Amino acid sequence: MDYIEAEYGGNWKADLEAGVLRERNSNGKLTQLGKELEAVRNILWHANETNWFEYKSGSRLHHFRFPIRFRREARDGTRIFFETPGPSTKQEQPSIPPQMFDQVREKIQKVIKKRYLRRVSTEWDIKSLIKFFAVPKGERDIRMVYDATASGLNSAVWAPSFWLPTIDSLVRSLDSSSWMTDRDIWDMFLNFPLHEEARPFAGVDIKPILTGEEANKFRWYQWVRNAMGFAPSPYNSIKMALIAEEVIRGDRTDRNNPFHWEEIRLNMPGTVDYDPTQSWIMKLRADGMSACEFFTFVDDERVKGPTEDLTWQAAHTMAAKQAYLGIQDAARKADECTQQPRAWAGAVVHVTPDKGVSVLTSEEKWLKMKQILKKWHDEIAGGASDLDHKSFLSDRGFLVYVSQAYPALVPYLKGFHLTAEMWRGNRDEDGWKLPHKQPVNDQAGAPGGGVFDRDEDEARARYSTRKQGGETLYAPTSGRTPPAPRLLAGLKALLTLTNSTLPPLRVARPNHVLHVYYGFGFGDASGLGRGTTKQGFRAPTAEDPRTGPATPLKYQVGVWGADVDSDSSNFRELANLVEDTEIEARRGTLDCCEMFLFTDNSTAESAFYKGSSSSKKLHDLVLRLHKLTMDHSLMLHVIHVSGTRMISQGTDGCSRGVLMEGVMSGKDMLSYIDLDKTAIERSPDLLPWIRSWCGEKKISPLTPAEWFQEGHGIIGGHKDKHGVWIPDHEPANKRHLWAPAPAVADAMLEELLKARHKRTDTYHIIVIPRLMAPRWRRLFHKASDLFFSIDPGNSFWPSHMYEPLFDKRNLRLNSGKPGVHAVVPIQCEVCWIRNLEGCELDRVKHCQYMECIRRANLDAINARASSTIEGHVRFIKKAVENAESINGTPFFKERGPFPLGDPIGMGLAVDLLLKSIFSKGQIKPWIQFHSMRTGRSTYTVTWGSSPAGIMDGACFNSARSRIQFTYCPSESIWFKDFLLGAEDRMGYDTKNQRDLPILAIVAMIGRIEADIESSDDHSQVNRLIKAAALITLLTAASLRGNEGFYLDIAGTRKYLPRGKNGQVPIDPLKRKVLTETEASNLPEICICLMGKFKGETGERHHSIVLANFTTSGLQPRKWIEKLLEVCDSEGRKSGSAFNESNGSPPIAAEYNAIVRQYVGSMAEAGEHGLDPDANLVRYGISRTFRKSSETRARRAGIPKEQVETVNRWKKVERAQGKRPNFAMVDHYANARELRLFHEMHSEANEISNSGHPQSF
Repeated sequence: MDYIEAEYGGNWKADLEAGVLRERNSNGKLTQLGKELEAVRNILWHANETNWFEYKSGSRLHHFRFPIRFRREARDGTRIFFETPGPSTKQEQPSIPPQMFDQVREKIQKVIKKRYLRRVSTEWDIKSLIKFFAVPKGERDIRMVYDATASGLNSAVWAPSFWLPTIDSLVRSLDSSSWMTDRDIWDMFLNFPLHEEARPFAGVDIKPILTGEEANKFRWYQWVRNAMGFAPSPYNSIKMALIAEEVIRGDRTDRNNPFHWEEIRLNMPGTVDYDPTQSWIMKLRADGMSACEFFTFVDDERVKGPTEDLTWQAAHTMAAKQAYLGIQDAARKADECTQQPRAWAGAVVHVTPDKGVSVLTSEEKWLKMKQILKKWHDEIAGGASDLDHKSFLSDRGFLVYVSQAYPALVPYLKGFHLTAEMWRGNRDEDGWKLPHKQPVNDQAGAPGGGVFDRDEDEARARYSTRKQGGETLYAPTSGRTPPAPRLLAGLKALLTLTNSTLPPLRVARPNHVLHVYYGFGFGDASGLGRGTTKQGFRAPTAEDPRTGPATPLKYQVGVWGADVDSDSSNFRELANLVEDTEIEARRGTLDCCEMFLFTDNSTAESAFYKGSSSSKKLHDLVLRLHKLTMDHSLMLHVIHVSGTRMISQGTDGCSRGVLMEGVMSGKDMLSYIDLDKTAIERSPDLLPWIRSWCGEKKISPLTPAEWFQEGHGIIGGHKDKHGVWIPDHEPANKRHLWAPAPAVADAMLEELLKARHKRTDTYHIIVIPRLMAPRWRRLFHKASDLFFSIDPGNSFWPSHMYEPLFDKRNLRLNSGKPGVHAVVPIQCEVCWIRNLEGCELDRVKHCQYMECIRRANLDAINARASSTIEGHVRFIKKAVENAESINGTPFFKERGPFPLGDPIGMGLAVDLLLKSIFSKGQIKPWIQFHSMRTGRSTYTVTWGSSPAGIMDGACFNSARSRIQFTYCPSESIWFKDFLLGAEDRMGYDTKNQRDLPILAIVAMIGRIEADIESSDDHSQVNRLIKAAALITLLTAASLRGNEGFYLDIAGTRKYLPRGKNGQVPIDPLKRKVLTETEASNLPEICICLMGKFKGETGERHHSIVLANFTTSGLQPRKWIEKLLEVCDSEGRKSGSAFNESNGSPPIAAEYNAIVRQYVGSMAEAGEHGLDPDANLVRYGISRTFRKSSETRARRAGIPKEQVETVNRWKKVERAQGKRPNFAMVDHYANARELRLFHEMHSEANEISNSGHPQSF
């Protein structure tokens, strides 16, 4: 109980018995203390039912042992993202097939016994039921499926995508001395609590399994753990498992920790001492050995270490710390430590003395894969027009699972992915999903009509979660799906690649230490010419420490024959690479070798990694290249580089017969290989540029060692009382810069994806040169919310960087549009500098000036819709053609030169943009658009007072309006376009104060009153009375905070006796019109707000009439009278009733603090539906009570005109002594006679839904 004492004090038990602390609030919901006690009771119960060998009754997370920032989430579960209200399906559970009854009953009773399914006390606790059914598992067992999709629950929630480790993640950590062992998390999803928001929709009807007298018992239960079949369960469960991993790994600097590591070793291609027998990135211990590590694929854990003993220690530590956190380790599934373990994540990884680290699949899976491929090939080749969807989907999952061992197979599975979704419709003739349309869904209850088109990631996840019973596979109602056109070609390629009898061994990292070579080759085909340059390198070893070139530079120069005249340049580029590689393979130089091929043709790279092309010739070339990799155990990397790099390197010259450029002139081959260099290392000016816009002036790139800790938000740690190291985390909204070398970008991005899975309140900036992009592009897209490309040629990314920075995809930034100069006046930065500054452009001095001009131009351009611009351009082109056909001239005005000066407002646009850059916002680090544009009004006023502006005197006058001519640039059409484009680019963010339920406001005032009665501090009592009076006044009169401070003591006291003993008419809200006698005898209180000018009553205040009491419990008269008593006790007879005792003005921040204190205490107790995790800053006197009042008024049906009548005093005040802008009928209405409207507003916006107010 130490944890509870630390949270609630050492006397929490006595406070609980005395009622100071409560387990449940007035609504019967658990308070935070109640949740703690319930969790501890469950922990103790589960622990009592557990023995040394088995969790007989499951477990519960020991949330108080988790890192501090994740304790509540470990206790209550991860929040569920509801996109629509939850379902209300309560159909009875269908009966169970007799042959499965006993097994189904046993399975369900098991989860009930473990308290994963909890019995509800009443049917009102359940809003929706999830149906369940059983499917066979093997010959004798069954798997339970809980179908949250059919109930509509999955379509009501959003389940984020997430990353899982692959076989490549494991291989990256292995070396020739590595050992491995496997563990398993028992009841993976069921270890983690389901958030209470989702529980009412996760009901289960167990009536079909009840027998005898049991059938008369209440039969509804609800899931309290992450239910299998609920869409967010995988994401939420794996998130908590990742958080637990931080505790399991412990303090990396503690050398007694099996997971200890000291440094990161980088071994990247392109460096002189690169060794292909070693991993490109690896954690090293203080003794120089590779560090222990573990990887978790859903519930399957793979532990690796440098020795058998250390591997066993690491596995034991992992299992022990999981138990320490309340996560179940399946000890009976633990394997022995070995260098040749069983399959994991779809592949088998072996470490052998002769082959090093190699990957394969089991013989059983290899033979099954070949049978599946032949089955579908024969069926389609035989003319089948549709396929059995269920069988096809199952086979696809198996192929994806097995192909993890052989990347060469993966590209040819695309036909399987397309075929699996062809039945949904909305596809083109080749099977690709059409954009911007919703897919057709003819299966009732399919998951939101969504198309699972995330290829092998999605299929692999399906195959894995299906093992957990975690997903229902949907199919067309017909059960058939047509094959995609490319499926047959893919099957043929797969059969070619898998024609060996036994599964081939794919060497991931060779272990040869005497003759280890790796090579770089550049290939280019320019026009009729072709050329390649290549060079092999010797890796340093203990027996042969020499480094550098092991073979002389080889080159090939040639021309294409007439047989390829009709072929595309894409074919020539790829054929050049393939044929040259086949020549080297026949010479025997590529066996167990690593080869890097560079090409300036992006189609060649894309075709190699995607494995296909719409061109049959390209498809055949790629197939030949992949066949080489499998036949010769060749590790092949095809890398796209820019044409400028190819020219500089010299291979482009080879293809043109020029042999004195780049490496051909004797320059070092490695000087053209930038795979090992980060973007910032290559261009140091990049870092100041990033700092200029990221909002963090001192940001620096994370080091590779920091990727694994600081990048996850871990800033250190501490040992708890049991000596277990618990990580400490940085606060929210921190920024991290990740700048990896391209060769290790995939390892970095995997760490980033894990960090983002755990924490979504941190900002990450990623900077990667576009090299080796196929290795990391998918991870990059998965990790990024916003990504863009920077072409070489900038001051911070100059031309000799060759390739773009980042990877261009989607970006909500403005860009140019073809033909826009025909509809928007465009001048370049050089001309604008001349016009605005009267000097020539200095690209260093005017660097940011140029950027602002360019941004202003782009903003103005993007105010016009692309379709509108395209329409104008088409008309212009057609007009030109028509004019030329008659030898005429089209009568469009020339596009220049533009007049000197600034007639359109470019200077003002630059000023506004600079304001948006340098000014700090309240909501974001930058200001909002509406804050930026306020400078326009200042400019317009200063123009009107200038010599040029006073000449704008001509105007049209009418009885109602005036139209004035002006040359003011801020009124130009271009400037208005600029504002529209800037607003679209900047967007709009707000953090307006939130409203409160009326009953919550009444409860808050009740709490304040209780504190008043219990306080002996006179000044504190006065302060609380003022707070209660202000809250009541703001709500009943629908005022903002500063308006309530205008309450006038003298004026309010003057009218205080009126209406004190009034009577409520019969049905006042329905009648709307009262007699004079009734209107003069209403139960009311008249409050007076101070004004600077005489208003409608001829006095220096404004009158608002409120009801004395409301049905919901507000008491305006009671609190106004108490407030006036406080004013008397302070000796104040005039001025604001809320002034301090010394007469100084009230301080809004003090009242905000009081409001937030009481809102926080109610939220903590779970009262009135208030969120305990809500940001209390969103509540305050400024808007909360005004919003609450108007929201209630709308719900009660109060007309908008009546609300405006209540607030008519504001128009009087703004008129400042002049005639207010009322409608004529309002000018003749006496304020006193309008009091019924005020009372109806204050009454009705508080009225309950069930009837009329009983008291006021």
